[in-house]
Amino acid sequence: MITFPLAGRPTRSVGPLVALTATLLAVSAAPALTQDGAEDVSAALDASLPRWESYAVSSSRSRISDDGQALNVALAPGDRASFSRAADLTPAPAALLCTFNLSMSGAGETTAQVLRMGWNFGASNADEPDVRTYAALGLGAAASGNGFQLRDMVGGGKSAVFTGTQAVSWVLNNSGKPMSYAAPNGTVEAVADDRMDVWVGRTRVFDDILTTNPAGRITDLKWFWSRGSGITAFDRFETRTLEAATGTPGGAAQDPSAAATDAETAARSGSVMLGAPMPNPFTGTMRFAYSIPGASAPVDIGIFDVAGRRIRILAHGKQTAGEYEASWDGLGDDGARVRYGVYFLRAAVGESRRISRVVYLHE
Repeated sequence: MITFPLAGRPTRSVGPLVALTATLLAVSAAPALTQDGAEDVSAALDASLPRWESYAVSSSRSRISDDGQALNVALAPGDRASFSRAADLTPAPAALLCTFNLSMSGAGETTAQVLRMGWNFGASNADEPDVRTYAALGLGAAASGNGFQLRDMVGGGKSAVFTGTQAVSWVLNNSGKPMSYAAPNGTVEAVADDRMDVWVGRTRVFDDILTTNPAGRITDLKWFWSRGSGITAFDRFETRTLEAATGTPGGAAQDPSAAATDAETAARSGSVMLGAPMPNPFTGTMRFAYSIPGASAPVDIGIFDVAGRRIRILAHGKQTAGEYEASWDGLGDDGARVRYGVYFLRAAVGESRRISRVVYLHE
């Protein structure tokens, strides 16, 4: 999985070009296996510190700031703004799920922004050409100045107007074959090769639309605000391989009959089977299936935040042989709804361990 969190504390400078550059923590998405399950989630999921991006506005009349959770951009008329990751994603992913929360306000319909996935992008405060763009997604303000629309950069279509803060899911397939994935509305959807799906909350606004340059590759990401003014905010911005996001090999969502077959195989072999959280991302309820064959086993399953704090106990204690399912509805142990974003499910069943990233989206 490739992760681009926007949660650092960049240094600031003033001048004709206000450039903010930061090295931010990236968190690995591969399931972590531990020996005794006593490790803190944040330690178990610690990773290297890659160079994330440059982000900038073109004059001191505009402002770009990071409050630890969101990137907020207030752009003055005539200015430009951008953020980018210039370092290569290695190896180049074949299929990606890009998710972020987005809001726009105080803008006019002439506002023009674009998110690009491609290769050989630079870190300058400028747009990138289509010849180096695998896929692009247009972002524009509503005519009322409150809310936003998404734009198909190839076909020219526009989404409906969305107001407030909305969760956007952008699915890109450069694998050479069709792929399936767990959609935000809880269904299993397919995306063809060199096509992309785009969701806002639980609504699919673009279905299997064309990418910009099917012969291209995905190593870099860039957002550029070229025209207009107002305020744009990004929150919980991440990009992951579609396989990691779906939780199954090849991005295929798990078939219940296949899961039953796996459970029977696990029972015959005497091993514990731990499933993958489904659906993922989710808006209502996420489910996690597991089986205990042959004998009883200690079980400890919980949800943790990115700082490693446990926020919900899903199962704890000794359980007899059988097939089980734990579920999470987005509530903490105190009964309060948690913030939408990224969490981790940690499961310890007998000697088996699994840590999975789960994404809780706004309905």
